[in-house]
Amino acid sequence: MNTTEECDYAIESKKPTLLQMEYNVLEQGAAESFARAREKEVGVICRVPIKRGFLSGRFDETAEFGEDDMRRWILTAENIRKFQEKLNRLRDVAGQLNLSPAEVAIRFCVSNPNISTIIPGIRTKEQARQNAASGDSLSIEAVKRLLE
Repeated sequence: MNTTEECDYAIESKKPTLLQMEYNVLEQGAAESFARAREKEVGVICRVPIKRGFLSGRFDETAEFGEDDMRRWILTAENIRKFQEKLNRLRDVAGQLNLSPAEVAIRFCVSNPNISTIIPGIRTKEQARQNAASGDSLSIEAVKRLLE
């Protein structure tokens, strides 16, 4: 699914047993759809929990991506400026918890009880280790801070 409208349509059609939707600290619009999915016993796969690496804190406005890299269109300088406030909040929460921003971004998704599983994606062994260590939920206070 790419939009909450598509997600809602799939749930209401009573056809799927599972749906996949982007959800992360920046893209929280599907949260209500996920709750309806759970009520109807439809599983939810959360994809792009680190927003293609942005929520790891690795990219700023000067980031350059190759011609064949889809992040070139998603992580534009304009979008990075737009996302910066939420990234700063994520970094603050990560610092308070002594975790990396990527770990907190994944734990934010894990903390949503309506999500069945998460696809974090990896490029390195270190990312695989961090992802595997991010299976615990955040505190209610930390989640509330990231929902602001």
